[in-house]
Formats: sequence, structure tokens, C-alpha cells
Amino acid sequence: MPTDQITAAPPLKALANFRIAIPERLRALVRGREVWLVVLAAAVGVIAGLAVVAMNAIVDAMHQLLFHLDVGSRLSSVEALPSDISFLIPVIGGFVVAAIGVGIARANIPRAVDPIEANALHGGRMSIRDSLLVAGQTIVSNGFGASVGLKAGYTQLVAGFASRL
Repeated sequence: MPTDQITAAPPLKALANFRIAIPERLRALVRGREVWLVVLAAAVGVIAGLAVVAMNAIVDAMHQLLFHLDVGSRLSSVEALPSDISFLIPVIGGFVVAAIGVGIARANIPRAVDPIEANALHGGRMSIRDSLLVAGQTIVSNGFGASVGLKAGYTQLVAGFASRL
């Protein structure tokens, strides 16, 4: 076929087929040899480590900005905060988290599936979007001074990526 008759459709179709074939090939590798399951687990571990570092860095930056902490200081180790900051920042954070919740409700986004529930009821499948939303809400809550731990956000985010892999 002459080159001037080639259209954009075949490359796009090839790209679509390539994207579909990757998960099938990875599943075949993982199911075919146990060593690939270990490789997959290592990849999930790397993702988990990166997620923990990123989430902690974001929360630390928020604490420094919102609570006027020195670099390397932790909010939990500060002996006293000015009363306006210790009252106003968590209240603003509550409004931000509420606004996120209202936005999620208005967008008709279904409730995020918990990793345990996903494993028990949904064949281990989770939405990355939902996992990012839960992790984001956790970051906002913690960043504005709520005493929520980041572990739920870590777990949800990494479980979403692991589910996808």
C-alpha cells in the first residue's frame, strides 16, 4: 500500500489493541510463574513507599504553611499554638472537607469501596479515582490539623493501584 494512502485509523487501532493486550499478558505472566507474582508484589511495595513519602510531604508542607511551623517540625510536637491558628485552621479544614463531600455527592460518585470489602465482594477490584478521593480527603483533614491518621489514606490509595495492577 502506498504511504500516501495510510490513514490515522490503523495506528490508533493498534494502540487500543496494545493497551488491551498489556493486562492480559501481565495476567498470563503472573499466573504462569510465581516469580512474576513476587515482581508484582515488589512493584506494589515501591508504589506504597512512594505514596507514603508523597502523602507525608504534602501534609508536612500544609502544616508548615498553615500553622507556621519550622521545616522539620511536627505539629504533634509543638507545645503551644496561637489561639487564632489553633481554632481557625481546623474549622476552615472542616469546611473544605465538607465542600469536598458535597461535591462528591453532587457528582453522584458512589461511595468508595474499602479494600477489605473489595476483596470480599468485588473480586479485589477497586477504583483508582475513588482511592485518590479518599486519600485526598485524608490529606486535607490531616493537613488542616485533624487528628486523623494517614494510614487509611495510604491503604486505600495503594490498594487502588494494586487492584489495577
